[in-house]
Amino acid sequence: MTIEEKSTEIFQFEIPGQDEFEASKEAFYPFLSELTKEKLENIKNTSTYRQSFYADLLTRTLIHQKTNLNFDEIQFVKGIKGKPRLENERLHFNYSHSGNQIAVILSDKKCGIDIEKIQKNRLKVGERYFSEEEKQQLTKAKDKDYRFAQLWTIKEAYLKYIGSGLSKSLKSFTVRFDDKIKIFDENRLVGCHIALWQNHPNYLIAACSEENSNDNLKIIDETFLTEALAKHGSQNL
Repeated sequence: MTIEEKSTEIFQFEIPGQDEFEASKEAFYPFLSELTKEKLENIKNTSTYRQSFYADLLTRTLIHQKTNLNFDEIQFVKGIKGKPRLENERLHFNYSHSGNQIAVILSDKKCGIDIEKIQKNRLKVGERYFSEEEKQQLTKAKDKDYRFAQLWTIKEAYLKYIGSGLSKSLKSFTVRFDDKIKIFDENRLVGCHIALWQNHPNYLIAACSEENSNDNLKIIDETFLTEALAKHGSQNL
């Protein structure tokens, strides 16, 4: 599989189980960033370890295919609020993981992405963090757990899009579902595009970017990583 030449692309990846991971870990480990290698030394939980491992590996592999940069040239720096970006490159990226799923977005413009597992009984969280209008949406929704997941995922993607992190109050902007998904920040319509997908029964993905990306989602698996990294290795023998 190769990456198509689109200005904004989104990828969804299912994290392999522990046995599969152990079988491929040694081959994949050299392609990780030094920062992630250091981080992994302090992670004891096996699920969290695999999340961090594959999020870094997948993001770096996609960037490598998109830019033709060697892996040792792919260096991340953090913005003021901690959002990572690619040093000395115009390509923007963002990633998110939840449970056994990872989502990555690549774009030539700023972008943000979030993936969340749909969970039950989180309405009290909405009462605390959602705007008044969003609370009304929850009250009226037939499937309140699903509407909560939609709102939360979109709001997280927007925060990552603007690069503010949680330093910006979740109540300060509102998600509306009209003819298309819209965000009003401080009561002003934001000029970004929101796309929402559910390709897995238990997970939602939201992406926020400066162009419509509804048709740009690709599902990839460990075979993609194996083939991409094997090709990279043969080119550098």
